[in-house]
Amino acid sequence: MRQMRAGLAVIAGVAAALLGTTPAGAQSRVEPTMAVTPTSGPIGTSITVTGTGCEGPDVRLELFVGSLLTVDGLVDVGTTETNPDGTWTSELRVWKEHFDYSTGETLGPVVPGSGYFVHAECGQFLDDPDEYWRMVSGYDIVPFEVTASSDAAPTAPTTEPARSDRPGAGPPPVALPATPVKATPNYTC
Repeated sequence: MRQMRAGLAVIAGVAAALLGTTPAGAQSRVEPTMAVTPTSGPIGTSITVTGTGCEGPDVRLELFVGSLLTVDGLVDVGTTETNPDGTWTSELRVWKEHFDYSTGETLGPVVPGSGYFVHAECGQFLDDPDEYWRMVSGYDIVPFEVTASSDAAPTAPTTEPARSDRPGAGPPPVALPATPVKATPNYTC
């Protein structure tokens, strides 16, 4: 009798898959989708990236220079948390320079052209330094075109700003944005 019930359950599942329906009591999986707005702009452009169907708690997204087969550098990287319904929103910026993904070394200027794309992955950050990220699902890449830029474009913040020992020579040090702390203070005033 158990074998007959198991066989009927398998047949119902196969039929549901072929008919595009979901068996009673089962949840349907939302296919991950990603939207990028705008898909072109000059250096300094803020890019809004939204997604659906993320089954992990975190999203990692990047603006790359190159193609999916030959990534030549990274223009910007971001992370965000996923909403309970699997949706998320974050922003990337088109900086003046691109850098090496693993070392952070500056590789050169960002130049106008269509050799850029936005990539995102849904997953989970881990506490293990050898495996800090576990991907759950990926999103289709979205091409981005860098157009002719204006002179007032931002430069990516660095941990060691360029400066000279002579007063007045070189730009002043750049303060990095503060990292938010998610904790309850344990002191009283």
